[in-house]
This record gives sequence, C-alpha cells and structure tokens, in this order.
Amino acid sequence: MKANFSQRIKSGFVILMLIIPFMSCHRAVNHDYIINNVNVVNVKTGKILKNKTIAIDSNRISSIYDNEISGSDSTIVIDGKGKYLIPGLWDMHSHYKWNRVDTDPLLIANGITGVREMWGDMPEYVKIPKNKPQEGVVSPDIYFAADFIDGNPPAFPGSLIVTNSDEAVVAVNNQMEKKVDFLKVYGMLTEEAFLAIAKEAKKRNIPFAGHIPNDVSIYKAIEAGMASSEHLYGFLNACSSVDTSNEALVSTFSENRFDSLCTVLAKSNMAMSHLSS
Repeated sequence: MKANFSQRIKSGFVILMLIIPFMSCHRAVNHDYIINNVNVVNVKTGKILKNKTIAIDSNRISSIYDNEISGSDSTIVIDGKGKYLIPGLWDMHSHYKWNRVDTDPLLIANGITGVREMWGDMPEYVKIPKNKPQEGVVSPDIYFAADFIDGNPPAFPGSLIVTNSDEAVVAVNNQMEKKVDFLKVYGMLTEEAFLAIAKEAKKRNIPFAGHIPNDVSIYKAIEAGMASSEHLYGFLNACSSVDTSNEALVSTFSENRFDSLCTVLAKSNMAMSHLSS
C-alpha cells in the first residue's frame, strides 16, 4: 500500500515536471516585439540557430528563447518561419545625402540599417536629421563627419585646413563642437598634422578615418590608430620598394611586402573601406 502510494506520488511528480516546461513554452511574456520560429545566423561562428524566438525591447534584442512564446496584449508578434535573422548591415562609405530619397527603400530592403556619411558638412547636409530617420520614411541610422580636415591646398573648397600641431587641436575641437561621430582626414595633410590629429582624437575618444595622406605611410596610419582607410590609399605604396607613379608601383609590386602588410592589418583595428577608387 505504501509502495503504491509512493509510486503515485513519483508518477504525479514526473507528470508535473513534464507539464511545467510545456506550459512555459506557451506562456505570455511581456516584450515589445517577438519574432517566432526564426533561424538566427551567428555571424561570428557561421552557424545557424534554427527555430529560435527573439524578443526585442527598447530596440534591442533582450532575450533568445528555444521555443515559441506568446506575448502580452501589447506585444507585436512576427512569424519568422522559414526566414533568417542577421545583424543590420552597414554601408561604411556612403555619400548618402546626394540621393537618399531614392536609396532609402533600397538600403532597408537589403538589410542596411546604418550608413557612414563620408562627404562632410556641405550645405545639403543640414537637411539630414542626425542619426534619425526622415519623417514618415524608414531610413537607416546616419553616422557622419562634418568638414574634411585637409592640408594646404585642400582637395575640396570648404575643408578645414591644418598645417601644424596647433591647428590640428583647433580643428578637432571645432568638429567636436559640431557633435560629429568621427573625424575625416584627407590626403594633403602633412605627417606632423596627421599625427597631431590622431593624438587629439585619441585624447577626445573619437575615431578618425578617411584618406591616408600622401606623406604618411599606411604603417604610420595603423600605428596612429586610424579607424579605416578609404580607397586603399597607401596600400600599393607599401607593397613596393619605390614610391612614384601607379605604373611603377604595379610593376615593382612585391608579394612578400603584400603578405607582410596583410599580417599587420589583420592584427590591427584598421578597416579597409570602399576599396574601389
């Protein structure tokens, strides 16, 4: 009799333990958004996490569930069956303001949720809301530099001209007052001015990117902490024993120098952005 009673207790306990997870799979949880049954692409490992449920709160992924869940009355639930979820993509070298009305739908449709505006603080720029979508339009987040910081003579009119260390500090302060997301340096800067900008940028905790100046080696730019180099400037020069015309650089291209540079780049934090000229 005691044995039968104990067996019933154990059986009831087992059934209860089976019911609880089943109920938890369908419990109502308060989230802003829920995406059910979606395949999550782990971009670090390349693996696909199948049939996961993603919860989003305050525009951030807050939880990943193994099973489908139900949201509260205010939760927006999205069926992700047969679909794949990846992080938002970035266009890291954009002249977005030139044709943003036409490109916004294309960017979003192709998963690009952020753009880095590289053109500078030209008159049209004031019409672009910083880091916010256009009213009534789904737009990517915008991260921008204001003025080009260049040497003398500058490549473009309206650039901030910097020729020495003191002017570099003034230029960085000028851009910080404009609340830019990063500094854009350009090709006519002297090595002194470039390194002074790098030092002040590090001090002010703001990234700097753009064109590696003509007078600065790519190795110096990497060492200085440049966030990204556009158009492969300085790359071909570092792969040659000469530093003259592009034709000479190509004809004297060294695979050993190339391999050495790639090794240094791979260990650095510098990105190579917008590789076309």
